[in-house]
Amino acid sequence: MEEDRKKIKFTPDYEANEPVFWRAFKELANENNKGLVTYYNLQERLISTGKVLMIEYMEKTGKIEKTEGYNIYKIGQLPRRRMGRYAIIIEAPMIHSFEISYNSK
Repeated sequence: MEEDRKKIKFTPDYEANEPVFWRAFKELANENNKGLVTYYNLQERLISTGKVLMIEYMEKTGKIEKTEGYNIYKIGQLPRRRMGRYAIIIEAPMIHSFEISYNSK
């Protein structure tokens, strides 16, 4: 009888949850003048939104990274690519860094 039941598999939509994560991260980072966020404060802030799994995802993707301190995070360094002779770098404070490259040929 249990074999007949369908199992529901939960797959979070990480991209859709990023704005909630970044809002919480930014608020906590702004409370600390160095822009650092502790895991416990971030977890506490995200529990009410159900987005705690985002911490591990954001760390795995390099969008946040641990500092030398135990369970203290900062915004990660996203890899930059150059595709030609010219590159324009656009930075959005406390959220992401983007690079737009183009080839002049």
